[in-house]
Amino acid sequence: MKKTFTWIANNINTQAFTNLYDSLLFVIDFIVSRTSDSLAGILIKALPLLAPVPNAVSVWRISQHAPLNYDTLQAGALAASVEGLFFALTAVALDMFDGYLLDKNRYKWPLWIAVSLLIGFFGLVEVIVLFIETNPVAMAFPVISLIAAIGLGCARWHLRNQKTPHFAKLAKASRVKIATEKAENTPILHENVDPIAKMHAAKQEKITQRRMTILQMIDGEGLPLAEIAKRTDCSTRTIRNDLEALQSAGHSMSVNGVVKLAP
Repeated sequence: MKKTFTWIANNINTQAFTNLYDSLLFVIDFIVSRTSDSLAGILIKALPLLAPVPNAVSVWRISQHAPLNYDTLQAGALAASVEGLFFALTAVALDMFDGYLLDKNRYKWPLWIAVSLLIGFFGLVEVIVLFIETNPVAMAFPVISLIAAIGLGCARWHLRNQKTPHFAKLAKASRVKIATEKAENTPILHENVDPIAKMHAAKQEKITQRRMTILQMIDGEGLPLAEIAKRTDCSTRTIRNDLEALQSAGHSMSVNGVVKLAP
């Protein structure tokens, strides 16, 4: 009897220790993963703003020597103007590109002018650095500034376009296309296939069709969970499983009260 109690106590302690260790590893993994993801997002947003710093410092430093001989304030204003113009001209060029997509004839020349100004300004900065800076490596700094300005401008352009109705329409079409292709790629069984396998395939096809129907229902204003279950003649538990499967497949949605696809 004593041996039995000792065995039970040892196993309980071992299980408790195992659970505690697994929980500790889960917490550590969560902290590390969340921190790395957050840092990656911060760096993606911060690096385009930090990249122009070397060129700004270079312009600020060389403008204080011959032939310009600027004081500290003038050199700082010149450096800020150079970097600011990189970002401003990139933003203008992307705005003109937006207009060109809507009306090519109207925005053709403004787009070319904006792009030409950006390229011309970049060339001017390179010439200034070439004739004033004694270190040829400094000529790479304006290139870094241009890359940063274009990268940040494209990121902001993308975020702005995500809020437009045209982008939402394209995203909807893409989701429907993916769901349709998935359904079309479901293998069709021949008559000589095992009946059980055929039954499973038919069941899977029915599930796929139902999930496509759910995607169409929740696109836009959305529907309550109970209403979706009623329209598909399924239980709410089945609908919850379908929604989890759709989310795992990459369909972002909110399920608080009303189920609807995320914009």
